[in-house]
Amino acid sequence: MKIFGSNTGVNGKKTTEMNPIFISGASGSLGLSVAEYFSLNGYRIIGTYSSEKPDRRLPETTWLHWKSGDLQLTALLTEALMEESGIQAWFHFSGSFWGGFLAENTPAGKIRAQTETNFLSAAELCPVVLPLLNKEAHSAVVFIGAQAGLEPAPQYAAYGASKAALIHFSQSLAKEYSGTGIRVNTLVPTTIDTPANRKQFPEAGFTNWIQIQEMISVLGFLLSDGASAVNGSVIRLER
Repeated sequence: MKIFGSNTGVNGKKTTEMNPIFISGASGSLGLSVAEYFSLNGYRIIGTYSSEKPDRRLPETTWLHWKSGDLQLTALLTEALMEESGIQAWFHFSGSFWGGFLAENTPAGKIRAQTETNFLSAAELCPVVLPLLNKEAHSAVVFIGAQAGLEPAPQYAAYGASKAALIHFSQSLAKEYSGTGIRVNTLVPTTIDTPANRKQFPEAGFTNWIQIQEMISVLGFLLSDGASAVNGSVIRLER
């Protein structure tokens, strides 16, 4: 699916015709790679970061500071997005990982933090982003779930519950927007091969981890006309 240097994007449209992609949580390894890929394929990118602005220079990319729960930053984000003409896709990568403790030993603050970053961040952006999506071009909304959100695991109750809430929320949105031209799906990968995950799990075998390019390929498909009937799906990526 590599089409760098072409004037045609992943939908077969000339780059001058393509609408922007909004990527929330675009400053991590996955978000930056996705932003780079689609920007090099002619899409204008609007990406958010929560702490430090990425120093990577990408074509046609605007960076906006946003944190879930910050009303002032959300108001500024809303104002900026309303200046765009017909957002083509929303990829939501905001989230965090925490676990390794029994539920009885999990601080309430950690439960709130996992809920905030993994679920409420998506719910908070819905009234901002969804009205701005281009309904005529089969816009794609993609959330990132987790295996723990589908299959409960010991010592990851808070993380799994927050991701389960996100998956349920995504499927509810898919039903609400069915037939409108907006398609909502969730990707559920096993461990993604990123520097952060390698550092956190140095003893793990990386062979079966999901590569970022594989994630990008699936996102490209979900954005394409070929996925016009894919809605409300939980797409598992595993080996």
